[in-house]
Amino acid sequence: MFPRQLLQKFSSAFSIPLQAYDGDELLFSCGEQFFSPNPALYFMQPYLSQKYTVYFVVSPDYLMSGCIQDKTSGEFLVIGPACPYELSTTQARTLLKEMQLPFARLEEMLRWFHALPRMDVPSFRSMLDFLNTMLYPGNKEIPLHVTYKHSLVKLEETQDTPANLSLTMASEQKILLLIEHGRPDELKEYFDSHLSHASLHMGTLGPNAIRSVKNIFISSISISSRAALKGGVNYDTLISLTDYYIMKVESLTLFSDIMNLMTTTMVDFARRVELCQCVRTESPVVAKACRFIEENLHSKISTKDVARQLSFEVTYLCHLFKKETDRTLTDYIQERKIREARYLLDSTSLSLAAVSERLGFSSQQQFQAIFKKRTGTTPGSYRKQRLILT
Repeated sequence: MFPRQLLQKFSSAFSIPLQAYDGDELLFSCGEQFFSPNPALYFMQPYLSQKYTVYFVVSPDYLMSGCIQDKTSGEFLVIGPACPYELSTTQARTLLKEMQLPFARLEEMLRWFHALPRMDVPSFRSMLDFLNTMLYPGNKEIPLHVTYKHSLVKLEETQDTPANLSLTMASEQKILLLIEHGRPDELKEYFDSHLSHASLHMGTLGPNAIRSVKNIFISSISISSRAALKGGVNYDTLISLTDYYIMKVESLTLFSDIMNLMTTTMVDFARRVELCQCVRTESPVVAKACRFIEENLHSKISTKDVARQLSFEVTYLCHLFKKETDRTLTDYIQERKIREARYLLDSTSLSLAAVSERLGFSSQQQFQAIFKKRTGTTPGSYRKQRLILT
């Protein structure tokens, strides 16, 4: 049972609505007033059967709602909604339509939202994390950002919006892999050559053409940010970036502008992954060594080859590299080759022998040994596991 008195104090301190449920039964509410049905419950409803403990969703109109579930009792707590700005009449109408409520309740909804707290995504997530820690001190899970699920509404065409917004699953997977592996230049080229008249299609639309494209953008950025997270980008950085780009897309009114922003956003994610994987050094020698390795990943290269290219003694170069990067030159060469191998295993159907040969390993046995040393699994097992996950 959730501690009602404690939650009432929390709700009062943050000016945030809270509702406790046991299945469909409302146990109690915290807050001066509520709009019924609570939009926050509507936003969280698709996820209540999941095993998430603490999670939140951001709607296309930037309404944030959270949920904390008690795994023991099955009860759950709905938090919100909250919004970083005043809800407009158009946004309120859209929400009423999606919730299948009469427009006669427009003024009631606007008054209620006027009293809700103003929060951005990082603030809302921090508040949710604090509440979860307060209720369950031993629970180390952090709030999970889940993808908003939209109602399917017929697309109304406009002059600026192409009729076909679909994109194959293979194309979506290609984009996500390019983000996860930090390949911004290839991603930009892929967008320019394949996606000039298409949009990522996640099976969700909106009440009109531009709203539909914005919804697709928001769904896409959520999934793309997870790919960037896998690639090593900081979680809080991604939340802030998502915040920034969603706010930016809401100010656009043309399909072409939204598509250009989508390209910019995903290339930005991929570039940040790339930066996470780069060696950061102020040494021109080390930078040149890294550049040479990058340019020769598909060749058989050794520390002697790198030293010869830079006109340095092997011992001196290895010492300098270790001092500047806190890793050996051999380790870095292997690390980059295995990272490239992972990308080839993810994005192509090349055999293990072909991947080994393409990356300049002496033999397939050497490739498998180094791959397992670096990743903890064999190339074959890695590929099978990735196929299962996708």
